[in-house]
Amino acid sequence: KYVRKYLQHSGQIISFRHAEAIIKDDSNALLFTYSKATPVYGQLQQRIASFYQGVESDQVYLHPTGMGSMHFAHQLTQAMNPGKATALFGFPYTDTKMLLQELGEGFEFFPIPNGEAMRQLELLLKAKSIGAIVTEFPSNPLLTSVDLEDLSQMARKHNVPLVVDDTLSTPFNCKLTDAVDVIVTSLSKFTIGSADTLGGSLILPPESPHASKLGELALRYYQDICFPADLSRILERSVGYEKRVRVCGDNANELANFLSGHPAVDTINYPSLSPTREFYDEYRVAGGNYGGLLSFTVKGGKHPATTVFDNLQVTKAPGLGTDFTMACMYTRLAHFEEFEQVKQYGIDPYLIRVSVGMEDLDHLRTVFETALESAKP
Repeated sequence: KYVRKYLQHSGQIISFRHAEAIIKDDSNALLFTYSKATPVYGQLQQRIASFYQGVESDQVYLHPTGMGSMHFAHQLTQAMNPGKATALFGFPYTDTKMLLQELGEGFEFFPIPNGEAMRQLELLLKAKSIGAIVTEFPSNPLLTSVDLEDLSQMARKHNVPLVVDDTLSTPFNCKLTDAVDVIVTSLSKFTIGSADTLGGSLILPPESPHASKLGELALRYYQDICFPADLSRILERSVGYEKRVRVCGDNANELANFLSGHPAVDTINYPSLSPTREFYDEYRVAGGNYGGLLSFTVKGGKHPATTVFDNLQVTKAPGLGTDFTMACMYTRLAHFEEFEQVKQYGIDPYLIRVSVGMEDLDHLRTVFETALESAKP
């Protein structure tokens, strides 16, 4: 039980390609030819670095999963500030919370990232009990954006590293390298768009005042456990990364606007429609959009929501960032043992999360209109 939880939350796992190679008695897999010894590792480092202005390839660290990258970020910040707690600011993807909560020297959680939470966080920083701040930009699944400018200034003032997961915003929509100290990305999402490979990256932006120290620690602690065939697939699929972000984001923006005006929809969560839009816009680049993920609730509760979901003719799966549209009953999957607890943070028990794909926009509108009509009494 505990081993399974560790593997789930830390992302320290072998991939299905690696497992398959072992089963087939592939000598490379059995000897574990580390990917750093192959050209593809450096090629993917260079590719990812090219997405971030000013970042060099040796500032990119590759991992077998997105959670593996977050685990490494946690390892680095704990080594930098031993004995201190990690502050999680905002309500994140469930495994991120579990990782920080279960592993390390302490955990402070601010699920509602408002002004009062900022004040409470600063009190802890003044008491020197916090060793790192972690947040998502924007958050999954509510798509809210923290006040990253104030959070960054606070972190710099108290000499504490700020770790940001930019999987949903992506470097094509938001430039975060000036404001944060560590950037974590799940390469399994928009980077590949095909939901057939796991991977993660961690970037140490050179502008960070902690770049030198974190770089030293990274050299000491980093272990390459990526399988070359997985990196090859990510490298191949990442060619379409920018286009995927553009099309999925534009479609999601239009679909969010459509849903926000539909009489059957109760709430819609999307960065451009959020009260926190101004915080997102502070870092949005010219031509950037608001990302390809949204979530919504249906009026009437359980029965109408499940009816809409059952009649929604898209792929039903918990992933996101694919070329094709995917949907899931997020809370039922991620928080099935804590409905009431997460409800107080704005996570509805019947929240429908949608990763919008690259399909024709008129087709998507029709698909969602048909599903919503099915909930009519």
